[in-house]
Amino acid sequence: AISALKLGADLSHVFCEERAAAPIKSYSPELIVHGVLREGEAPAQARERQADQVSKWFPALTALVVGPGLGRDETMQAVAALVVERAVAASLPLVIDADGLACVLRDPGLVRGSAWTVLTPNRPEFGRLQAALAPAAGAEVAADDDAAELRRISLALGGAVIVQKGAHDLLSDGTSVLCNEEPGSVKRSGGQ
Repeated sequence: AISALKLGADLSHVFCEERAAAPIKSYSPELIVHGVLREGEAPAQARERQADQVSKWFPALTALVVGPGLGRDETMQAVAALVVERAVAASLPLVIDADGLACVLRDPGLVRGSAWTVLTPNRPEFGRLQAALAPAAGAEVAADDDAAELRRISLALGGAVIVQKGAHDLLSDGTSVLCNEEPGSVKRSGGQ
């Protein structure tokens, strides 16, 4: 959220667990923090209400990032899946990273056919995505043909864009593959 502001976004909203709202707000007075999520709520209606608290803001958003800081709590994962489903239906540009990718692994249909969705797996996350989509991905691919496999997985997702992070980042929308060989900063944070 702070990176978006630093790159010129007018506003940056953070939707988070209610207990995390105050600490996150303390990072910057410019962040708009919504502590509307609650871990451990099992009833479907509670999860729907939480997703409603996020999706009601869609008309004010130009893009949505799902995953960083999400965690693996079942409630948070279920709410994230609902939010992703609604964002795809609303054609809201969507980036899914980190723990948000677990939603796609559980249900690849969430993003299937969404050209406005970008998945950003690192190498281990991409391996899990390959395993989840193995039957849909088609024929076997040579282990050393990363570009062809990336294209095949993107096609299996109906054209969702995949940015496979690594020493050289590979990008594909299922029709073509681009390679970014530009080195990152000396100290790259996490999987960036």
